[in-house]
Amino acid sequence: MIAAFVNRRPWVAALIALIFSPLMGMLYLGRWRWGLLYLLLTLTGYGLLVTAAHLAMLPLTLDAATGLAALGINICGAVHCYRIAYWLDRQVPRQWFARWYALFAIWLLPVLLAFVVRIFLWEPFNIPAASMEPTLQVGDHLFVSKFAYNTDDPQRGDLVVFLSPEDNQTAYVKRLVGLPGDHLQWQGGVLYLNGVRLPREEVAPRQEDNWGTVYREVLPSGRSYLIREIGDDHRFDNTDIYEAPEGHYFFVGDNRDNSLDSRSMLGFVPRANFVGKIVLIYWNSEAQKLRFVMPE
Repeated sequence: MIAAFVNRRPWVAALIALIFSPLMGMLYLGRWRWGLLYLLLTLTGYGLLVTAAHLAMLPLTLDAATGLAALGINICGAVHCYRIAYWLDRQVPRQWFARWYALFAIWLLPVLLAFVVRIFLWEPFNIPAASMEPTLQVGDHLFVSKFAYNTDDPQRGDLVVFLSPEDNQTAYVKRLVGLPGDHLQWQGGVLYLNGVRLPREEVAPRQEDNWGTVYREVLPSGRSYLIREIGDDHRFDNTDIYEAPEGHYFFVGDNRDNSLDSRSMLGFVPRANFVGKIVLIYWNSEAQKLRFVMPE
């Protein structure tokens, strides 16, 4: 008899379920159907919590609620695994997935998959500041495509996550408005691109909270997006001409008078510092709402 298949110790089963998940605890015991049931229960519970948070029916934040729910399921699963292991015939051979190396592989597979997806495909980010309002709100959670520019060149108007040229570590998200060789200048709050004034149309007037006026800015390609201006006589509303050098790009925040960007400390951003292009906003943790928005 193979030693790896026998002696399912109750305390080991309970510990695996508590630390990792009831799924792993049940696989250790050879009870894969119970494991799948716990997995289904976990996924269903998370979906219900997200829905409740979106409908403002959750008294806690989603993170706190999911943490407590996960702890509760793991504790229940640990007790269940202990009871099964206690009454189990310890000399009955177990299935292949009950071996320690199979359990390790099953646990490691989703971790490796998530790592590959995050490194090469899509990486999640969140927005901690208001420099990209009204397009991106504080608390927005979004996905960045890390392969978007493998075949396509960056375009004016793209929302890009990049690393600061100062330290090559701090991530920023800004609007790409200047390609290599472009000349950019602001006069009276209006952007001039290669000597051409970009049209802007007022969309929402100034609010009582003095957050500024919302405009729709239109690029020469016809692509447009919303920006916010507190006024047209702030620090970067009248500038000298910026000329983007070869291989470098010019970024600004959509909240034009409340953004640190290429007009100040960030300067021109080299192509090598690009992380990727924003493709989807899916959640706002401040409002506790689902969004599912593909930004302009």
